[in-house]
Amino acid sequence: MLKSLGGGSGSGSGSGASTQFSDVTGNTTLSASNTAVAVNATGGAVTITLPTAVGDTNLYTIKKTDSSANTVTVVGNGGQTIDASANAIITQQYTSITLKSDNSNWFII
Repeated sequence: MLKSLGGGSGSGSGSGASTQFSDVTGNTTLSASNTAVAVNATGGAVTITLPTAVGDTNLYTIKKTDSSANTVTVVGNGGQTIDASANAIITQQYTSITLKSDNSNWFII
């Protein structure tokens, strides 16, 4: 359940790639075209799966936007870890994490 909220134009200096920002209300797997998500877990716990860390140079940002007690769980792809753990859990409204790959696993930065 992914809803696009817009993206950058990519104009100016840099790679020219746009960053897609999306509103998420259910379990989702991120991709290179979907790197920033606002998660509304009002309807239940949500799991966000990262793409493979191998060869991925993107930053991924996940933010919980609702005030419910439901969690947002971020997991690596195929057993890849996040700061040496199986997952990262977001429990508080407006809390976000940004992740970067070391080409084999993910790290919160």
